[in-house]
Amino acid sequence: MNVNFDSVYLANTRRNLLSQWSSSVTLLNADLERSLDLDSIVLPPRQKSLQININLNYGDEDDLSSSQFTHEIIQSLTNCSDFWHDLNYKPSFQASSASCVEISLDCEIFTTMKTKSLLEQPLSILKHMNARLLTVTTVDVQAVFLGTSKSAPDIVKQCNEFLVSLFVSQLEFQFPLAFSRVCRSRFLQQEAFLGPISYALANSASMIPKLIKIISDDKTATTCYRILQLSGDRRKVSRLLKLKDAVSPFQILKHS
Repeated sequence: MNVNFDSVYLANTRRNLLSQWSSSVTLLNADLERSLDLDSIVLPPRQKSLQININLNYGDEDDLSSSQFTHEIIQSLTNCSDFWHDLNYKPSFQASSASCVEISLDCEIFTTMKTKSLLEQPLSILKHMNARLLTVTTVDVQAVFLGTSKSAPDIVKQCNEFLVSLFVSQLEFQFPLAFSRVCRSRFLQQEAFLGPISYALANSASMIPKLIKIISDDKTATTCYRILQLSGDRRKVSRLLKLKDAVSPFQILKHS
């Protein structure tokens, strides 16, 4: 099952480099009769890596230039590897070709045994529950660069801008247990209490999937909410504006 997102168009400040970005997500669904809906609980893969594939079309650039641009992107991803560690993933970055970057993410939260005991077993027993488990396996990104002047800093900047916008506007909202740092952190904080609460309320594990769904549905775990919350505090905004050399709190690539 694929979820496609609208294309995004970016330009540098000099307007001599334009780029078009399209993206989609692949979901693994055991129930072929149902698609992604409000009752879905979406997790990253348990026994293999979550893949983010970035296919880059540099226009009329030769293979050598394309390889150099791709190398700069991988180095820029490596410079911001803490972004993925904060999400509790173990990342690795590689170029599968001169124009394709692969990000492999090993989830450090949802193990096979944990998913089975907290979600799969309760859901298999309670057939009447609408909640069901899906797995996001792949994020595919296609980029086309057009312009009279292509430079590594501009390409890296636009790649970062698109990936940040993809996370903030789509991935965090639709798949928070896979892509929201705050949501995944809250799950870790509440994990030990899910069983006791479920048994206190229902004398069984039947409530655990519902409790996890509550954590997943909390939109205060999104970056958009936190930005709106921050914008209401003028003192914090004023302090942030004074930090001219500060690193962005949401940065996926950083050019050396």
